[in-house]
Amino acid sequence: MSTAIVVRHNNQNADTDVTTFLAFNPNAASGWRKALDIMARIKSWEDVETYLLRGAGLSARTYESYLSAVRGLYNHTGGLNPFQVTPGHVESYLDSIIAKGGKRNTAAARAYGLQRFFRSLAALAPGWVSPFETMTPALRRKLFKAQKVQTKRALTTMELRDLLTWLKANDHAGYGMVALLAGSGLRASEAAALTWGDVEHDTDMGAWFAVGIGKGSKPFRQEIGIPEALENLGSKREGPLLRRHDGTAMDRKALAYVVGQIGKRAIAAGIVKGTRRIQWSPHLFRRTFATVLYAAGVKVKALAELTRHASVETLATHYLDDHERSAPVFEKILGGGAA
Repeated sequence: MSTAIVVRHNNQNADTDVTTFLAFNPNAASGWRKALDIMARIKSWEDVETYLLRGAGLSARTYESYLSAVRGLYNHTGGLNPFQVTPGHVESYLDSIIAKGGKRNTAAARAYGLQRFFRSLAALAPGWVSPFETMTPALRRKLFKAQKVQTKRALTTMELRDLLTWLKANDHAGYGMVALLAGSGLRASEAAALTWGDVEHDTDMGAWFAVGIGKGSKPFRQEIGIPEALENLGSKREGPLLRRHDGTAMDRKALAYVVGQIGKRAIAAGIVKGTRRIQWSPHLFRRTFATVLYAAGVKVKALAELTRHASVETLATHYLDDHERSAPVFEKILGGGAA
């Protein structure tokens, strides 16, 4: 027996109108029934996580983004079923983050997380409408407004040179790690997975390469542009290439932590200066790899091949830190000034 779906209105004919609409729109009726079925199962936060978050094939990062945003909204609304959330609930929750001293960027990030979450609910139950779809333009502008922080995506050639010189004199392991990342453009997961058995020397080219399996399970053979990196990663040429202090293999989290510590020390020592904020992560050196080569004259299309990046547009937009000024260029062209 099918489940009856009736939406009550003050208008006596409303029930008939809805029934007629659903009779001619079986997909919408199926979506409503599915939404009602899921709604009936949700009695606690554990149910929200079980039925609406787990099993969706989300990456770890996306899952964490959804989890913090959705749990915060769920707690703020006193355990309201996500399918019953309105634009007002979302606005009230994000306003509470600011009221408690949270940053505007944090609230905006939660808004993006919630928008993606509710979009997934709409796909799960066709016919149900996300609160973000019914928001006024003014409310959307308010919720997604973020305080722009000028961020330095990559180090310049000079900054990388100064950092490597400083590390070489003070931290051999740190030098080897940064030289490997910045000199190869490897992703953090790729670098962390390397063993000494994955490093090979091409005698014909006179170059060192790292081989492995990269993004999308695609094999790679990436040149190590600063071979001296290998000399500083330990004398024992077996086992993991990047190691913790106890000698065990370094995973992505450990790699990110070490890079963050190097960044803090470099800034404190005055090695890297400037007013723009730097995001110290392994990916900083992947972008630095591309930026340094670009500054040296390597074309963007060639960089896409060197970084194994599918989109030239994305590479140019998000990888290259190309904040060039025009005055120095004209000064160089005109020999110090116009005649």
